[in-house]
Amino acid sequence: MLATRVLGKTGLKVTELGFGAMNVRLVKPPAALKTLGFVLRSGINFIDTSETYNREFPDGTRSESEALIGEAIRRWDSSGEVIVNTKGHGYNREACLECLHGSLGHIGIEGKGPDRHIGKTSVRLLYMLHGLDGERWDETQRTECVQKALVPARERGLIDHIGFSGHDQEVMAEVIRSGLFEVVEMRYNVFDREARQTAVAGQSSRFTSRQVLDLAYQRGMGIVNMKPFGGNGMQPLLRVITAEEVMVQYRRMLRYCLAEPKLSVVIPGAVTEEQARECYQAALEGPLPEAEQRLLEEQADGIIEVVGSDYCRGCRHCLDDAPEFECPNAIPFDEILVLESRRKVAQAVGVSVDHLKELYGQLPVDASACDRCGQCQDRCIYDIPIVDMLESAHRELGA
Repeated sequence: MLATRVLGKTGLKVTELGFGAMNVRLVKPPAALKTLGFVLRSGINFIDTSETYNREFPDGTRSESEALIGEAIRRWDSSGEVIVNTKGHGYNREACLECLHGSLGHIGIEGKGPDRHIGKTSVRLLYMLHGLDGERWDETQRTECVQKALVPARERGLIDHIGFSGHDQEVMAEVIRSGLFEVVEMRYNVFDREARQTAVAGQSSRFTSRQVLDLAYQRGMGIVNMKPFGGNGMQPLLRVITAEEVMVQYRRMLRYCLAEPKLSVVIPGAVTEEQARECYQAALEGPLPEAEQRLLEEQADGIIEVVGSDYCRGCRHCLDDAPEFECPNAIPFDEILVLESRRKVAQAVGVSVDHLKELYGQLPVDASACDRCGQCQDRCIYDIPIVDMLESAHRELGA
């Protein structure tokens, strides 16, 4: 049975292993529902999603994370309880309420407050403002979005608790100190060196991820751990660097996050039922022992030394964050960035890149079509040099 923790001041009892449902959109509904069905049957009671976690396939089939979660719960047909955490991109009253009601409809939630349900299953609903950066936080404050939209929604029983997600540590610290939110969703993984470091007086005025984590914990907030594996882009890099099975490494990384007591729930993503099962079995093994944590940190530092900071995490934030984005020249730049990241690592460790050249050659449009407009660059939350990486990819892989 999975261990449980308390989601901060919400008082909700959550399984320490949750499920991040962003990647279920990468497969068509039957496969996605199979994965979600396993998640529910395994006893995981916290599922994270967003209004933007959607994909349309070439044949017109759509996989929409919120709708799939609702359908999976309906098919589960259990009298238990599930905590659904969804996120929206409305940062003023009108836009926020429109997003909220859209999510309620997509998920298929009926009733309010204690009577909120999908089929026979009771649903507790967390609602987050998605990806608060400086501009979005300014709008949220200026329009009093939380006070005028989400607090009344909570009072009416539409939602149970209010949270936010983010990536900018300075902005996140300010949002936490506002006292408006009960839950925060933030990244934490073994590749984030700053997350391991305790604050040193006078060292820096810039907030680190460890300081943000500590601040949220001190304020009694529930803390949702996203990106426990460092992003979707880490898997292909691991395949290049290590001879070990990638899932072996993933199990260790997951248990590494579970060893951090200040985290309320860790939400790894999975595409297939097999991947979800691996996460579940890893969680049953419990937190990674301290000696193994130190060893994994050494291994992660070695990977960082090879990869550096300019690599694509495969998070798709550049494409999927509202408003959704497509390259005006139809360049599949997200795929090219992953290939270029793999190329850099492969050459650093002496591995052939011929297979990467072959994959690059199969793309419908290559990076030579880039006119350096920079629109994609502005959407990267990690600020990697996208345009320069596209040029490098074409130079090295297109030859």
